[in-house]
Amino acid sequence: MKIAFTTVDLYSGREFLMPWRTVIEVCKVMIEEGYDAQVLTLPVSCQNGDYEFHGIKIMTAPREFNLFCRFIENRQYDVLIYPMPWREALKDISAFGRLKCKKVAYFPGGVYTMYNNLTLWKWGGFTAAKPYIIDTLTPYRKHINKLKKLGFSSIVGLSPYTAEAVRTAGFKNALCILPGKDNFELLEDEPEILKRIDLKSSEKYLLFTGAPAAIRGSQVLMNVCKLLAQQKENIKVVFLMRKDIGSNFTAFEAAYNALPNRANVSVVTERVNRNELKTLMKYARGVILPFLVIPSEIPITYFEVLSLGTPIITFKNNGTTEYLKDALLTCKPGDTVGLAENMKRLWKNDDLYTDLSQKALDIMAIHPTWNEVSKQWINLIKE
Repeated sequence: MKIAFTTVDLYSGREFLMPWRTVIEVCKVMIEEGYDAQVLTLPVSCQNGDYEFHGIKIMTAPREFNLFCRFIENRQYDVLIYPMPWREALKDISAFGRLKCKKVAYFPGGVYTMYNNLTLWKWGGFTAAKPYIIDTLTPYRKHINKLKKLGFSSIVGLSPYTAEAVRTAGFKNALCILPGKDNFELLEDEPEILKRIDLKSSEKYLLFTGAPAAIRGSQVLMNVCKLLAQQKENIKVVFLMRKDIGSNFTAFEAAYNALPNRANVSVVTERVNRNELKTLMKYARGVILPFLVIPSEIPITYFEVLSLGTPIITFKNNGTTEYLKDALLTCKPGDTVGLAENMKRLWKNDDLYTDLSQKALDIMAIHPTWNEVSKQWINLIKE
């Protein structure tokens, strides 16, 4: 069976990030099971060209729908798995109707609230928020009816919340296949990293990890650090800033430079390996993931942190936070006062920390592995 698992704008260096991680992991298991599974990437920011990653063929396909469908027909794929966010309802996707292969749609993102979108607009500008605003304003039933008429047999959401939204919009064969977990918690500790970034082995700290993009809330958190300094709260926050391709640190650095007191704020921009990252997450009192909008469900970072029994402080984001809510401290997106209060609660309340830590371990104990997730995808295309 020849399978095309399609994604958007995948290029070298993004394979471990969502939503591309799901596509890579599932194709890897499909190939191990004897399927001819290939990744097709639709270029947006760059024309990537074809390459291979861990034995998986990654090929650039035309983004225009008619050309794309001709590409699928010419290569005689038996199964097409294609990303269909809500906003695709506003486009002419009728070309998919002529494809005779099995067609499965999936939502690489989720269901976005206008509150999240407008908060992102406030902090990151209209361009950053625009695609999610369009998703939110798109009539869901219009999209679902199109996919039904075009012969899509199934639709996959990457969280229970999104899958239920698809069912509510009128597509019965909608199912949730969660992103998987790996063995992050089994990695060896490398405590030398604590020394290298000037943390004592017993020092208490909250950790932010991620890129400086407005969508990830680093500027909001920096403003919270300013608020905590004004309140004379002695809470140590470590920013482990990831330098993704195209990262822009201008707004983050401006927020950092505006801090009245930087004694409790540490910014680390050096690259760390996965063992070092695991160590920093494990020894943290909590990890702060203040996503204003979660573009791709569910960020793997959530699973990595919770697998260590480390609590997470985050903003409400429908699919992700609904699924993991028992192990999270949440508040409205962009709520600096609410975020500050949750940071103080976790910092000072040992019983709360212990309770959230155990709930995190309980959730991850039953969360599916990548192999189990991939088997669900395989069973779906065999139906």
